[in-house]
Amino acid sequence: MEKNCFSLFLTGYMRKQYCVLLLLLYALTTNAQMYVGGTFGFTSRKDVSEVSKSNFTIVPEVGFRLNEKFSIGTNLGYRKMGITDDGNFSYACNKYVSFGIAPYIRYNFYQYSKIRVFTDGVASLWHVKYKGLQNAGPETGKDIDGNRYTIGIRPGIAYDATDHFSFLAKIGWIGYSSTKMDGYNATHTWNVNADTDNLAIGFLYHF
Repeated sequence: MEKNCFSLFLTGYMRKQYCVLLLLLYALTTNAQMYVGGTFGFTSRKDVSEVSKSNFTIVPEVGFRLNEKFSIGTNLGYRKMGITDDGNFSYACNKYVSFGIAPYIRYNFYQYSKIRVFTDGVASLWHVKYKGLQNAGPETGKDIDGNRYTIGIRPGIAYDATDHFSFLAKIGWIGYSSTKMDGYNATHTWNVNADTDNLAIGFLYHF
């Protein structure tokens, strides 16, 4: 009985917290400028066997510009990489595919005329699939699913072409990731990455 009462109390408390959070977001975004858009990236590089592999990323984006300095929003991403090793799992693979959501807080720390330099503070959750494991003993050739959590910062630059239309580019990643694949222990990595695999270009439309 006490456990049930506690569970009911906890459920009610969590509901109140969600309501407070929703009210806070509503208050923050009531007078904010909404924007939609996205980025995409495409690279090609050779693996250890000198075979060219293509990497493709598409990330729709929606957010609210709160003021001249801060914005909040979220990314919904799809990524396909024809790689042998991305550094986040014990084994290489023939192909890597992921879907994810990545809410962020954007800080514009420098602006000159129509050019803005910003950084995104991001926390994300990805469902990942490694296809065709390599050198994995009895698991070689199999596909494996799992989840990846990340938190970090990503710098970028934007050009406000008009009052409603902006071009932007994001490059690099500094942060922490934790990957848990089915049947394997979790791996934890810190990354400082500025290669072309982390370059994305796109646009935003401001309402």
